[in-house]
Amino acid sequence: MKNREKYKDEIMQSIKSRQSSKICKLIKENSGGDCEEINCTACINFLYPLWLEEEYKEPETDWSKVAVDTPVLVKDLKDRGWCHRYFARYENGRVYTYSSGNTMWSDNGAENMKSWNYAKLAELEEAE
Repeated sequence: MKNREKYKDEIMQSIKSRQSSKICKLIKENSGGDCEEINCTACINFLYPLWLEEEYKEPETDWSKVAVDTPVLVKDLKDRGWCHRYFARYENGRVYTYSSGNTMWSDNGAENMKSWNYAKLAELEEAE
């Protein structure tokens, strides 16, 4: 998926409102750029067309800041489907969830946690 596809709604809204600074902010937030290094006109004319055609990159999750019981999608094998679980903890580079879809409130303790090879935050529509 290209950036132009991922951010279609935000781009259209900034065009309708004629606020090019919103586009610059979008590029800055999602590419690690710095608005102080280049003015908005140069950004819109030169960086924006390049950014639109780049592949969208999912931002890295700072698992140390994820709240307990946050819905997550996990799996052990890359070619398998995602399992719906609730985040338990992050330790030694591994994401742990409660077993069988339990939450902190319904789980019987740490012995029922499982670590996973792959994990991502569940989007609200994915978790339902």
